[in-house]
Amino acid sequence: MAGFYTVQYQSERVKIEQDKKEYIAKRKKDCYDILERERKAFTNTKDGTYDEEADVCRITYKAVQGEWKDKDCETLKPNGTLIGSSYFWRQYWNCKDNIFDKEY
Repeated sequence: MAGFYTVQYQSERVKIEQDKKEYIAKRKKDCYDILERERKAFTNTKDGTYDEEADVCRITYKAVQGEWKDKDCETLKPNGTLIGSSYFWRQYWNCKDNIFDKEY
């Protein structure tokens, strides 16, 4: 009887993994579609990536309207160290690179 439950468990686990792969593939395609739509609408659209961990599509744009003007990017560095949340580090590097991003 234990063998039956082991096979059933493995089958369910395989199905869950397959569903996850299909979901990620769909989200990546959705993200690409959003990127293409944004490129058609805005000339400053740079790139798009799907962040699996956060489950968001992040579209990056060149800052052309002074989004970081007069901003000391160093003040965005979390505690002035290399330790901090990925959000604050992303803001810091976006400021340094004069870009910004939106999440979908």
